[in-house]
Amino acid sequence: MAATDFGRAQHLWSTVEYLVGNLTEFSKAEALATVARELAATDPDRAQDIAESITDRIWKPRALAGVARELATTNPDRAQHIAESITDRIWKAQALADVACELATTNPDRAHNIAGSITDGLSEALALLEIARKLAATDPDRAQHIAESITYPDSTGRALTSVACEVAVTDPDRAQHIVDSITDGSSRAKALAEVAHVWLRAE
Repeated sequence: MAATDFGRAQHLWSTVEYLVGNLTEFSKAEALATVARELAATDPDRAQDIAESITDRIWKPRALAGVARELATTNPDRAQHIAESITDRIWKAQALADVACELATTNPDRAHNIAGSITDGLSEALALLEIARKLAATDPDRAQHIAESITYPDSTGRALTSVACEVAVTDPDRAQHIVDSITDGSSRAKALAEVAHVWLRAE
């Protein structure tokens, strides 16, 4: 960590310690969550400590999720550990999804595995869809494979549509092939319409 960054982090925390004394408990929790997220990149230990010190049941998981997201690309092990430590089911799923999506282009295998560990079906599907979309331009084969792996109802077609739209301009034949692979007739028709719209805008 650069000395200037550490000094900035120290100053920020000193200011917050002074200000939060005059806040309500809820506002204090909100302020600490913001500070934890802002400190994550420069002082992850303190950021995690601050997030874990929050007693408000709404802001604590939100703060931990924010720290996890900020650390995802620089310290994915710690980010995943923090996300998995969250006891609130909804925020845990959101944190894991955020970490997975942040890693999509730099470590797609890990991103896929983290997304697959999410126990909430819809959250898992949305994370996988976003990973597939981010990968489409650089690795369309993997993107299509990830999209096809989604088991949540009505989500596979949406994911394949997203991938097809991402490659529509650079590889129209592949886009058409992806659309044709959608088995549900209604989803396939919607996908074709969206891809056609991309083509029209590109002309």
